[in-house]
Amino acid sequence: MLLSLTTATAYQLPVAYTVVEAVDRAVPQSRERRDDMELALQEAVSNAVIHGNLAVSSLRDPTLAALNAFSAQVSERLADPALANLRIQVAVTIRDEDITIDVTDQGSGFVPKPKAAATASGRGIGLIGTLCAAWQLLDDGRRIHMRFAR
Repeated sequence: MLLSLTTATAYQLPVAYTVVEAVDRAVPQSRERRDDMELALQEAVSNAVIHGNLAVSSLRDPTLAALNAFSAQVSERLADPALANLRIQVAVTIRDEDITIDVTDQGSGFVPKPKAAATASGRGIGLIGTLCAAWQLLDDGRRIHMRFAR
């Protein structure tokens, strides 16, 4: 299954929920597996949209002022057609032994920071790591490959 969306569309739609529902129709999953897959995919899509295509940095501190500035920057970048029309792709492969999901953006790439340098909103990659059997960043951080055991 391949889903290709603009950044603006991916920001507005429940992409993770929709993809996981389609996977579950093809190969039924336990509720826990579906929840884990949906949360990991939501984090990956959010990262691709916000940090990848919109190039908005992680929230630096958990204050209301910082959150408001972060939200304003996201809105400003979504209003730019050049950024809003960049693509996000979600590719799902279902095999006997596993399900893999790749999320690809058109941003400048991503290099994970050491744990000590985590920011207020920079916890998504760590969360993804706890929810799937394996993951890796590819294409200079523009694609995350997640594997879920069946």
